[in-house]
Amino acid sequence: MRQFHILVVIGATFLASSGVYSTITDSNQVETSKVASPSDSNLRLLRTHHTNVDSEERGLLKPSDEEILAKLAKKLKINPKDYHAQFDPNYLVYMEKLNALIEMRKLEASLNKALGIS
Repeated sequence: MRQFHILVVIGATFLASSGVYSTITDSNQVETSKVASPSDSNLRLLRTHHTNVDSEERGLLKPSDEEILAKLAKKLKINPKDYHAQFDPNYLVYMEKLNALIEMRKLEASLNKALGIS
């Protein structure tokens, strides 16, 4: 029984000296309350109603577009998935067609959104 009391006193001394059980508040806690909150309530949220879904480029191409691009790549004799294809002069023709299709789909999506068509 006596050893238990000695161990408790040693443990309490260790905690008090190491600062783990300190009652002094951290100075950073006081500074955080001085920070001004934003006036607009929407700025407080991490996520708001405004998202990047409208400007998302993944999934813009339809399967028919991918078929067109595959036929064009075959005609130009390039493999667009190959790293070295980008150094082929015909790759620019392929990329121009790809970018034109993407822009066409973006325009189509924005028109559908403006007209309320989903």
